Order: sequence, then structure tokens, then C-alpha cells
Amino acid sequence: MNESKTSLLGDPGLRRAAERVASSVDDPEVLTARIAWSALTEPGEGVSGRLVAECGPVAALQLVEDLAAGVQTPDVPGVTARDLEAALGRWRPRLDALMIATLAESGARAGLTVLAPEGRDWP
Repeated sequence: MNESKTSLLGDPGLRRAAERVASSVDDPEVLTARIAWSALTEPGEGVSGRLVAECGPVAALQLVEDLAAGVQTPDVPGVTARDLEAALGRWRPRLDALMIATLAESGARAGLTVLAPEGRDWP
């Protein structure tokens, strides 16, 4: 991610797009982070799963953005620095607020719903 870019969570276009997506997640920052994680990673991807489990979706996303910007990040239990660097190599091309907002807008138009553990509709 280019350091001059706004963070994904702070990007107004992404936040507006996330607000249009159906979800029972009440916290707009958590919803935005969950949408971003859905765009960044593949289902079942281990490193992102461990990051989100340990840090929560918002803090985990902030950690990845910091790492991408070259900021020293804290150790996360169950995630090696090597694994995190390799994962960042896969995620970096997708750390793009406009791309994620476009995906969210497409999902909203298609009537998709974001289900997440933080929402009332989570199984």
C-alpha cells in the first residue's frame, strides 16, 4: 500500500459502499473490515484466520496495513514473521480501497448479505 493512501478503514468511499451492504453487523468499522478481509484473502486462508482470531478484524487489518507501509508491527501468537510476509505478498495487490468498494457496491446491488461472527444473524 502506498503510504500516501488513506487506510482502508478510513477511506470514505469504502465506508459508504460498506454501508450499502446488507448485514446484521452493527459496527460500521467492523463491517468494513470484514468486507475488506473478504476481498483480501481466500476462504480458509490460515494466516488471515489466525490474525483475525487473535486481534479481531479491525486491528488485524490495521496491522496488515501498517506492515505494508513498512511500520514495525507486534508479534501475533500463531503467526510467524515469515508467514506474515508471505501472506502480505499475496494481499498487497488487493489492499486497494477503490477495488474493495467496487466489490462491496456490486454485492449490494446483487442483494448479497455479509454474515460475520459480530452480527446477530451469525449461525
